[in-house]
Amino acid sequence: MSQGFPAWLRAVYRRGVLDEECAAEVQRRARGGLLAESDLRALLLVPIDGPGVSAARQTAMQCVVRAPHLAVSILSIHCQSAGFFPPTAKERRLETGTQNFAAQASVIAGENPVTGQWRCGPTKKVAHQRAHVDLLAELAGLREAIGTVLDRKLGGPPLGNPRVPRAREDPDPVDGLRGAPVAENAAPPRLRLRERPVATAWPLVRQALSHGADLVFDAGPVVGQATFLCTVPAAFGTDRAQPGFVSRPLLFPGGELTQFDCLRADVLEVTHALAGPPEPGWSDATRLWASVIRLALEMISNGRVVPSVAEARHPRDRQPAWQVGPITAELRERLNRSAEVLADLPRCLRLSGWAGEPIEDPANPVDAVCACVDAVADRFVPAPGFRYLLGPVPFAAPVDYTDPISPLQEWTDGVQEALDTEPVVPLILRISEPHTDGARRLRATLRLAALPDSPDTAVDAEQVWNRHSDFPGYSPDLARRVARTLRRAARAFPALRPLGAQPQPEAVLLHLSDAAALRGKAGQELERAGITVEWHKDWAADLSAQVVLGTGSPAPVGNGVFGLGEILDRRWQVTLDGVALTEDEMDALAAQALPCVRTHNRWVLLDEDIRQQLRNRRLPPITTREALLEVLSGRVTLDGVSYACTAADGLAELIEELRSSPDQTAMPPLSPELQNTTLYPYQQTALNWLNRLTARGFGALLADEMGIGKTITALAYHLCRQPLSLGPTLVLCPTGLIANWTREIQRRTPAVTKLISYAGPQRSLTGMDQGSIVLTSYALLRQDFEMLNAHFWGLIVADEAQKIKNPATATARLARALNARTRLALTGTAVENWGGELWSILDWCNPGLFGPRSQFIARYVRPIETSTDPDQAEAARQRVQKLLLPFVLRRVKTDPALNLPLPDKSHTTHTVALSKEQVSLLEGLLRDTQQQIRACPDGRRYGQLALHLILSSRKICNSPDHFTRENPAVIRANPDEAARRAPKLHQLLHQAREQGESALVFTNFTVLGRLLTAYLKARGHRTLRYDGSLSPRQQTAVLEEFTAREGQVLVLTPQKGGVGLNLPHANHVIHYDRSWNPALEAQANDRVHRIGQKRHVHIHYLISAGSIEERIAALLERKSGLVDAFMASGELDYTRLTETELIALCAVTPRP
Repeated sequence: MSQGFPAWLRAVYRRGVLDEECAAEVQRRARGGLLAESDLRALLLVPIDGPGVSAARQTAMQCVVRAPHLAVSILSIHCQSAGFFPPTAKERRLETGTQNFAAQASVIAGENPVTGQWRCGPTKKVAHQRAHVDLLAELAGLREAIGTVLDRKLGGPPLGNPRVPRAREDPDPVDGLRGAPVAENAAPPRLRLRERPVATAWPLVRQALSHGADLVFDAGPVVGQATFLCTVPAAFGTDRAQPGFVSRPLLFPGGELTQFDCLRADVLEVTHALAGPPEPGWSDATRLWASVIRLALEMISNGRVVPSVAEARHPRDRQPAWQVGPITAELRERLNRSAEVLADLPRCLRLSGWAGEPIEDPANPVDAVCACVDAVADRFVPAPGFRYLLGPVPFAAPVDYTDPISPLQEWTDGVQEALDTEPVVPLILRISEPHTDGARRLRATLRLAALPDSPDTAVDAEQVWNRHSDFPGYSPDLARRVARTLRRAARAFPALRPLGAQPQPEAVLLHLSDAAALRGKAGQELERAGITVEWHKDWAADLSAQVVLGTGSPAPVGNGVFGLGEILDRRWQVTLDGVALTEDEMDALAAQALPCVRTHNRWVLLDEDIRQQLRNRRLPPITTREALLEVLSGRVTLDGVSYACTAADGLAELIEELRSSPDQTAMPPLSPELQNTTLYPYQQTALNWLNRLTARGFGALLADEMGIGKTITALAYHLCRQPLSLGPTLVLCPTGLIANWTREIQRRTPAVTKLISYAGPQRSLTGMDQGSIVLTSYALLRQDFEMLNAHFWGLIVADEAQKIKNPATATARLARALNARTRLALTGTAVENWGGELWSILDWCNPGLFGPRSQFIARYVRPIETSTDPDQAEAARQRVQKLLLPFVLRRVKTDPALNLPLPDKSHTTHTVALSKEQVSLLEGLLRDTQQQIRACPDGRRYGQLALHLILSSRKICNSPDHFTRENPAVIRANPDEAARRAPKLHQLLHQAREQGESALVFTNFTVLGRLLTAYLKARGHRTLRYDGSLSPRQQTAVLEEFTAREGQVLVLTPQKGGVGLNLPHANHVIHYDRSWNPALEAQANDRVHRIGQKRHVHIHYLISAGSIEERIAALLERKSGLVDAFMASGELDYTRLTETELIALCAVTPRP
């Protein structure tokens, strides 16, 4: 069960009962740190019965308390699985005590908000982790399991990418010791530290050294038993009764092995004696070891020591120890120089701990020098008085090696990783082929690669350790670092523990079931840990299962609607190296007793999951709607595992038709009326796509970039439908666009379309027939829903469909409730702020097709938002694009295939200095807001104060009068001195007017628009204003007047004038203040840069130097790619800013 534990746990939950025996296994794994985040989430948050549930859940919660970073991952996995929004956290800074920050986490579980308690920490990260632990305990109903333990320091750093070097300042090792495991609880009392070897009295050893005796270092069979050996000069005689007397073989240059009588010397005594100036009688060997000792003391004094569990030939002989480290390039060079000298001097061979036999020289002189500096560190650091500084000295007791993973070993590995700035050498685990058909174990050989992602540079680890290969990445601590990586990987794949326990890891025998697991999730886990699994050439490259949907489904006939409610079957299909196996071949594999089988002249491994899939190939059936989504996205998730899926028979034909390019479909015969409308080729392509898609009963989202001509395409599509008598067309659009639609219909199809403008006080549907187009607004939809819903519409067109992006609004609900045969959404910004907005528009086009909103977000949106792995994010993005491809058509102006007759456009940002009055107002506002925030530390008004600070800062940047007065009648028309941005605006418009060119000036504030209108008129500009305060008739009159003459200025807001308007008459766009939504800015720019524009388009942005606007400009750069990348990056959530972040955002850094 060691490799099939996740599958076993899933089976337990499917069974619904966790008995005591199962609970004991779960507890054993939890205490050993062997449970993955998904396992912990199941134990804590998924309901299950049984006598062992309570104890298992308590143990799982304690596991999270010990490693609080796990809580963040567990809650993220849970929210993604349940379709909830991810947890949020708010924080505040504490003014007193050692706990500098407090955080509180909350989540909306279904319809109910759940909030944890405030938790404190020395850093933001720790406070947030503890807050998430508290929230997890609240959700699990296990608050009593955490008690007050969150008030002290917990856990260690989360697992990171071992391939990425960590360059940071070396922390003080003493700081790391404060979180060390408690020595008294590290082992049962039956284990004891090994006694140190008996040493000769130091005066006698010193006398021998002064007479030229050689000093050699003896590493001993296990840690803690390292000593120095002093050869006995002939003049001393051979008193074998002398304490510490030993006879040992010494290795001399040239390979000569000679037995010598020696006196054993204690490492600490030698360190004290040799740390000073050298004495005249010392031999070359003694002088060398004196220099090595001084190097070790230098490293210790510089804090270059790390805790460890030293390697040993037998796991039970491992002992806690200190080591010098991390090994830097400079230290490596100094060690190598000492080793070069040692190569010409006698040295001691290590004796085995069992028979006293000499061990083959393990690692040449370099390893002997490294062992010496480690022995000095181990003896010197925990010196007398150390425990009075830190309490119980860490590593004062041995470890209980009966646990699957030693907590001490895991802790020391974490400390070393935190200090190590070198990237881990890429490792390869090569799985050999079976030697016989009945083999039950496979040899896994460890290989080291000189370069990442370059298997051809790899050599066997055995050759590296034995110096049979000149490995470029070799260093004295390489074996230690490799073993550390293997131990990390063993947390996910326990079969690697024996390999990680080897002092110089070389190979390990894997059970067949363990090797089979490497074909699945276990192999992926090793890849994330920095270990690539490589298979012998006789192994099949890939044996995998995919889901086949729709076997026996009927083929779509003609233009018939495909039934989305029909039930389709699902089954497993196993493929070998991409080739589907026959039913007989799958039956033969299912009947195999051993997981290792030879078929198609290749060896294959059957893990437990694929065995189950072979034995039970039938899956529960699903509806055509669900099957359609799964096949289009290319993946299906079963029991939390993602599989590839394909379609069969009729469903496959439908998918192929939907995926075909719009250019591949022949245009249906055009009616004579349609021929009166001239379409560009790309519009013809869109029309082909609409006819093909809607003929199958699907709705469509035409999301071409603004200014390409979606309105004309929609009119052409309406005319294509007229001969079929499918019913009238209803166009929903913003109020300001009714006039634009009217003009387009009258211009393009004056004789063939019956137009009814359902607007104004005299609105009526009288005279409507099958070929009519009815124009109305979203506002009138809310007002006259009963009247509009009394008719069945052949086609409903939702123009500027982002108006229904929020499914909770009345507009979106009523638009969804209208009866229609076909629905067409038009928008250039289907995703303005958040990928979840797209669901509302898609669900309006095809009700129910994309499932519930929470499911859509969990499956498609959140994996893109939350993934920290670029490859995973890209895979999720491609999955969404495959899903949407048949139903969404989006082209951009820059696509060369469209060959659009558009001129170039340029973007220029103008940074203008703040005036003294603006600086004074901004500083006073910031100071007052800080005082108010600190006056309400409970945070109840924090969001309100943050919003007030940000909006007020923006107003001051616009004009002091905009901030101090809201009545435009009393705002002075000469703000040149108070707001220096106004003269820059005047300068830009003056240049445009001299060229006889018109301009649009956008501002997000209606009051400021009136101020600018008054200011520009006073400067002699012909200025008009277009905003929501004007009636529809006044708006139409303003637009007609603006387009009647050259050299005019139109002041408008992006909310009102940024959508639907066709204004190529102007070729200058000036954003007086930035919209915090880049989609709105893009919409505003496209009022000018669109079909019909003949001149170069100039777009200008005005921002105040050193203000909030400069910082927001950076945010806009990150948000600008939202639609193309399908990434969430919504409006700024002021409440999630800390006070420090808020002040930094709004601080004033004026400059000329």
